[in-house]
Amino acid sequence: MVCRRTPFATLLLTLPLLVEWKPYYLAHKIPYMVARLSSLIFVGETISHDDEWIDVSVNYAIDAFMAMRDLREWPSILHPVVHWFLPSTRKLRTHLGMARSIINREIDRRALIRAGKLPADDPPRGPDALDWFRETAEIRNNLTFDQSCAQVGLALAAIHTTSNLLTNVMYDLAAYP
Repeated sequence: MVCRRTPFATLLLTLPLLVEWKPYYLAHKIPYMVARLSSLIFVGETISHDDEWIDVSVNYAIDAFMAMRDLREWPSILHPVVHWFLPSTRKLRTHLGMARSIINREIDRRALIRAGKLPADDPPRGPDALDWFRETAEIRNNLTFDQSCAQVGLALAAIHTTSNLLTNVMYDLAAYP
């Protein structure tokens, strides 16, 4: 279950209270706020507090667009070879490796809880996208489903579109109070 204090705690964590006026680049902070809050729904509370996951979920999209730009400089027939050597595509593989590590650790923990080898969460957590994907994969007998890629894809779609919208709303509110 999502804690009611979490949105406010995320706001205070990202936008600390200041005594004096100071310029602030809101557009740089909003994606991290959105990532932390959307992660509650996608991957649960444990991972939503993991700074490495938040970094991966925010930066994967940015780095993916840079990698696409770099790959476009090469003929498409060379993409299957060149992508192994470009720094930008290596960075994407690093992000995915980190995401797999974080997601698989949580999936394994939940499997141990379901098997009764670890105590259940207290308070019990509500269902999230990790549970939904697992259930769907089990129903379809899909043993090769990669939850890490699915979660990174969700983050890519949700975080940057929501961040862009929220940033524009905040700038509009500032310009037209």
